Amino acid sequence: MTILSDIIDGRSSRVIQVDQWDREDWQTTLDRVPSVPVIIEELEEFTSCAPDLVADEGAILLKADPQIRPAAEVRDDRRRNRAVMQALIDDPGYEALHDLCMGDPISTGLSVVCWRNKTEEILARTEHQQEELEQLQQERDKLAQMHEDDPDIQEQQALVDGLEESTTAQLEAAELSLAAFAREMVKQATDERTDEQTLARAAGTEPGEFKRMSPEERFKLAKLLNTKHFQDIAKWFGLMRNLLSPHERRELGVPQELVGVTWGSDLALILPDQLALMDDPDLELLFLKDLASGSLPIYEYEGTVESGAGGVVCCIDSSYSMNGEMDCAAKAVALNLLNIAKVQHRPFRVIHFDTATSEQTFKDFSLDEAIDMATIFLGGGTNYRPPLTKALDFLRKEAKAGDVQSDIVFITDGEPSDMHPKVPETVAWIDKFLQELEDLGGTVWGVALGFGATSWSLDQICQGKVIPITHLASQTKTFKKVFDGVGRARKPRRKI
Repeated sequence: MTILSDIIDGRSSRVIQVDQWDREDWQTTLDRVPSVPVIIEELEEFTSCAPDLVADEGAILLKADPQIRPAAEVRDDRRRNRAVMQALIDDPGYEALHDLCMGDPISTGLSVVCWRNKTEEILARTEHQQEELEQLQQERDKLAQMHEDDPDIQEQQALVDGLEESTTAQLEAAELSLAAFAREMVKQATDERTDEQTLARAAGTEPGEFKRMSPEERFKLAKLLNTKHFQDIAKWFGLMRNLLSPHERRELGVPQELVGVTWGSDLALILPDQLALMDDPDLELLFLKDLASGSLPIYEYEGTVESGAGGVVCCIDSSYSMNGEMDCAAKAVALNLLNIAKVQHRPFRVIHFDTATSEQTFKDFSLDEAIDMATIFLGGGTNYRPPLTKALDFLRKEAKAGDVQSDIVFITDGEPSDMHPKVPETVAWIDKFLQELEDLGGTVWGVALGFGATSWSLDQICQGKVIPITHLASQTKTFKKVFDGVGRARKPRRKI
């Protein structure tokens, strides 16, 4: 789809002020998100102004500072579009959505796609107003073609004035309903983009990496979020993410990753094109003024604290009783641990278990590896010994490589069938396990789901370091110890 000029007879068919670069950005959106051109064609069945309406929806999300044209600069048959854009921009949640989409063609395109049904509903409900607006435009076009000495010009002017007054009143009357539509549209798009970024973060993708992901990977995330399983994982991950200690908090100024542009006076981070201002005597003063006030555009970096030494093994109970929300919560714990391991450059392994085991070693910390981990479910009984034995094998390899302080996080919802409280053989097995764990310098952290909080076996294996995740809201400090213990934070590296 090729974008043409939006100026017709001195008035614009576009509500948002755009330039050549904005049009190219929108063309990029159309090229990278194929669903958008399809939606435009579908909406054109309702009105010929659909391409401009959808383009304006994209502009208010993609542009850094979108400006609505004055009503006098907009064609009459696009005034409905203007009312919709005004309602969207005036919504209290718009700024948050704009921050999520600005400069990101894919986020913008996906948001426009999610607005498709609401946009169609707006077009249907304001069809009568649009018919009068189109009539007004036609009559205004006739008036523009008449000569000043035409005897019918005053009558035509009166017709235009009457239609303009009528359509203005109708649009004002529609403001409340448009505001309600805008509120729903903004919330829907914000929730989708937030969940998308949360799920990407859960898969080990940092904010800067997220915008550089291929369209295929972004679409894969969007598709996953259409399933309740991944919606619940994103919800749990977001809750747990807030519990991470400072070793996992992203910090501005740590030069690990370029994430955008901000304002400041650090000449080491200044954008190259700003230095060109020094060659112009007139612009040099403007440069110095911005430098003194800290208003120069500079690169913005974020970084994370690096710490830890040994590997991380996450044992996830995948028995039948874990099916549903508890499995989602378990996968969210594992994804948080994956993020810690990735940031700290630690080996990471997941052991899914029921009465048998299924192992995953993360080599690339890729999106596909994270998705595979989140989708594996076995569905049998519950045995503790096989996964714990596998975990010890992993720690032995770590010890031979010289790594120490490895961690095992054991997530389950109940008592196993291969251990029995206070039975001598079980006690002896646990004692032997704990002794070898101590010799290897490892630690076991327990995350108990549902009735798992009452598991004698889990308590013994973890030596009391167990947190019931069902009480997440009221036990954040206790649950936080798991991430603190696994992280073992050191001070962040800072730029000198």
